[in-house]
Order: sequence, then structure tokens, then C-alpha cells
Amino acid sequence: MQRRFENRVALVTGAGAGVGLAVARSLAAEGATVVIGDRNLESAQIVHDELRSTGARSLPVLLELGKHEHIAPAMESIVREFGRLDIVANCAAVMGKLKPLLSNSAEDWRQTFEVNLLGTVLLTQAALPHIMSGRRGGAIVNVLALQAEMPLPYHAPYAASKAALASFTRSLAVEFAEQGIRANGIAIGPVFTQSVVNALSLDIETALENADATTATLTGKIGRPEEIARAVCFLASEDASYLAGAIVPVDGGRRLSRKADPFLRALEEQFGTEQI
Repeated sequence: MQRRFENRVALVTGAGAGVGLAVARSLAAEGATVVIGDRNLESAQIVHDELRSTGARSLPVLLELGKHEHIAPAMESIVREFGRLDIVANCAAVMGKLKPLLSNSAEDWRQTFEVNLLGTVLLTQAALPHIMSGRRGGAIVNVLALQAEMPLPYHAPYAASKAALASFTRSLAVEFAEQGIRANGIAIGPVFTQSVVNALSLDIETALENADATTATLTGKIGRPEEIARAVCFLASEDASYLAGAIVPVDGGRRLSRKADPFLRALEEQFGTEQI
């Protein structure tokens, strides 16, 4: 296996499960020292123990992006432990409650934007001085969503927050590319995570078979967290040295597909024509 991240320190948010966990594992496997940021410190500790058992260096930190007061202590812990930071992979996000747009309250919008946009922005702002201080350049990779361009019904706050984060990603690139910091994003399509299993109320193998059989992607299967992680690692590495401000679709061709979407059909069955 390649060791593209030897002597690099990478912070991954939402690293206790799902896509963030897959990203943390992939970075560690390629030599990175991984800071495991998660809103559940116990989950971060479990991942820390797993990575250490493979010989990787890591550090668990409490990082709930909706609680902005977690950011400064997390950064202090990183600098105290490792003295540097090179990569930030912003994977943490919340979907929020699925509601018709006219039913979304100000609090619904606020809670989603607090994590998906503002928390991510403030964390990135706090990380940038430490990345710049190393004078070695660095990378910021934001995990976005296909919904930023192709929103599903009843997901308005989530879709809007991801669209705003895409714009922020481009702003980062414009201001920091000349300083050797590449900011890029990936727009992910449907991905098989524990939340999908929970939603389907099935065991993992059956849920995966169902998800693959009914997906509307061109590839005929739902994405795996490990596939998303490979894309994140590419953008974080020097292999992507000529990419800045790019939003790379990693969606199995879903944005081009004209297949019937079973998830959309399920939403329509759940909400019907309800608007209020």
C-alpha cells in the first residue's frame, strides 16, 4: 500500500462512524497520524484503539461541531500532542428532520446550518493558521452532497447547507491556494452507512442487498464509505496537486441517471402532497 501521508497529521471530523470512520482508517493505513474528531468521545476512543492496534498514531478529541466551544480545546490538543496540522477532512454533518419546506422552523434551519456550515467554517478557520505555520502546504477536503445541486424534497435545510459549504470550499481555494493549501470537495451520492441500516430496519447484509437492488445510480449499487474515503485521500494527497476549488462528484453517476429513484418514491408516499 502507498504511504502518501507519512509524517502528516490529519484531522477528520465525524470520524466515529460512517464516512468519517472510513476516511480515518484510510488515512492511517497510508501513514497519517490521525486526529479522530467526533461528538461522541467514547466512539472516538474506540477508533483510536483500533488504529493504534495497527501501529498507527492517533488522538481522539471531543468535537461536536454544533458546540463551537469544542473547537479551540481540540486544536490545542492537536498542537500540544503533535505540534502541527497538515490535513483537515470535514466529514461531520447532520441531515436534520425531513419536513416539507413550509414546515421547517427557524430552529430546524439553525440546527442544520450550525453543524454543516458554521461549525465546519469555524473549525477550518481555527485549523488554517496551524496548517500555514508548517510552511509545507496542506489540504482541506470538505465532504459535500449531490443534494447541493440536486435537492430531494423535504431536505431543504440540508441541501442548502451543503450548497453553502461548496461555495465556502471555493472561497478557501481562492484565498489560500497561493499559500500551498488546496481546498477541494467531494459531492457524494447515496452511501451505505449504519443510518441506512437503521432506516430499513434490516440486518446489514439484507439491507445492503436491498439498497443495491433499488438504487438509482448508473453503477447499479449504493456507495460504500470506503469508496468515499479513497476519493477524500486522493484530494488530500499530492496526487491532486493541480486541483484547487474543485467539487468532485462521487455518486455512482446518480446525477446523470434517469432511473426511477425508490428513495424519492418513498418520500412521496410518506409525505404525499403535504406542504404544511
